[in-house]
Amino acid sequence: MQLILQNLLPTPFQQKLTSNSSDIWLQNLYFKKGEHIALIAPNGKGKSLFFQILNGLYSDYDGTVILGDKELKSFDQEQLAKMRALYISTVFQQNQLFPQLTVWENLELKRSLTQTIESPTLQDMMKQLEVDEKRDALCASLSLGELQRVAIIRSLLQPFDWLLLDDSFQHLDHLHKEKAAMMILKIAERNHAGIIMATIENNDYFHYHKKLYL
Repeated sequence: MQLILQNLLPTPFQQKLTSNSSDIWLQNLYFKKGEHIALIAPNGKGKSLFFQILNGLYSDYDGTVILGDKELKSFDQEQLAKMRALYISTVFQQNQLFPQLTVWENLELKRSLTQTIESPTLQDMMKQLEVDEKRDALCASLSLGELQRVAIIRSLLQPFDWLLLDDSFQHLDHLHKEKAAMMILKIAERNHAGIIMATIENNDYFHYHKKLYL
């Protein structure tokens, strides 16, 4: 699924930005499925808002977002739900895990709904990112780094053409960043999927085709 942005500008930024101040806002961009995109900006520049727009969760903007061959604002709720289930997977900054459920319950709930992998594969993914020992712990009890690792695994338990990572390595140490990047790349390549990584700093987690400054 291709992604096209045409003169996109959220209403809160309309008095602040010009076409020369951002590589995203007010630009005409074409992202091809399979590309790796870095979206670099300090906090407060709209990285999370950009991902909310792509998920159809925020519509107060000018310009056009086209997914595949259809304008995003024309999607009804059923079409948005299908898009999030089949084409776009996101790790938001808030992780959006169920705090009252265990690590395993959060992950198994997603896996059982999507049926993209078998249970032993999920257990292996948990071992790779070293959250297997937290299997029966409530997510409310996890550290920020552990929550990010669980959220990353969960995002990979569904089909996707685009994986959106909202500063998703922020609380990981160097080793876990490497392990998470390897896992993401392996599954993204299997899906022939694109990756958009929003981050506050320049990085080389992936072999980026584009680095854009928000």
